[in-house]
Amino acid sequence: MIYLRNENLTDDDMEIVVTHAIIKKQCKVLYLQNNKITARGASIIAAALKNNTRLETLNLCNNHVSDMGVKSLSETLSSQNSTLMLLDLGSNEITDLGAQYLAEMLKINQTLVFLRLSFNQIGNQGIQLLTNVVARQNTSLQELYINGNKLISDLSTDSLVQMLKYHRSLKTFYVDQCNLSKKCKRKLRQTVRWKLFFSIHT
Repeated sequence: MIYLRNENLTDDDMEIVVTHAIIKKQCKVLYLQNNKITARGASIIAAALKNNTRLETLNLCNNHVSDMGVKSLSETLSSQNSTLMLLDLGSNEITDLGAQYLAEMLKINQTLVFLRLSFNQIGNQGIQLLTNVVARQNTSLQELYINGNKLISDLSTDSLVQMLKYHRSLKTFYVDQCNLSKKCKRKLRQTVRWKLFFSIHT
């Protein structure tokens, strides 16, 4: 377990980080939140993960990974060799394009159980792509966080309902602090009221 949060790390530090934490130490948990990592740093991490069969948790919350960084990570996580189970990309300037890359990845990846996308700039188009894949083509995801994405509105109600209705493994869903009406939130809660041990936050 490697903790490197709040260290002011930049892309230039990532070669050293991946060499020691991912390649040499073969760590299972890597915390990199609250740094200054951009798409270039994310691509360095993604490249290191291609031959890694140990890392299970990657926390990149509150960096500047952006859509291009998400693309690099998604391409690597589409590999059948991926062992990553928890991915935190909260507060990383991700838009609908990044959500599209993640959706494509989730069609293939059946290892990831936790995905946090809180407080990004994902809108209705991106979240509809993502939830449609989760609903029909993914069987592993158990926790999904899209809270704090202010561009998500009632236009995504049907897609959100379909995901909650059809995805069997999902147990935790955070959608609070989005731009959803009380009517939409009520509909989402009603959709999962019969599910045992399900936690929804609207």
